[in-house]
Amino acid sequence: MTVARYAPAFHAPRPAGRPAPPAAREAVVVGAGLAGASVAAALADQGWHCRVLDRHPHPAAETSGNAGGLFHPVVHADDGPHARLHRAGALWMRQALRCARAAGLPPAAGAADGLLRLDAQRRAADLQALAERLGLPPTWPGC
Repeated sequence: MTVARYAPAFHAPRPAGRPAPPAAREAVVVGAGLAGASVAAALADQGWHCRVLDRHPHPAAETSGNAGGLFHPVVHADDGPHARLHRAGALWMRQALRCARAAGLPPAAGAADGLLRLDAQRRAADLQALAERLGLPPTWPGC
């Protein structure tokens, strides 16, 4: 085993004319849809003060307001890394929506039940067998 400690003797000076970063971290996020709201939430979790700008008076007023944009699980037969990451994100979103509803989000603004993208060429029995082989939970949409 190799163990090391990074302790450089030289520290590069700050380039001339560049001010030191402010102590308070502030960000402006343009758009209050899924992407903008997610970025603002992630930054706020890290201690940033975020100002979210949108042309509409409330968040997710355009396509982000569609339930399919909030929750769109996909079942892949090969269940590779991309499919597993996508499934983990969908499960995380489902839990986040549950918490948001408990905090007062209207049920219609985050309905997740019943949305599932499947291959239209497969029979229902084949899809059920695939869901069982992948070990999807019984409450997984469409299963």
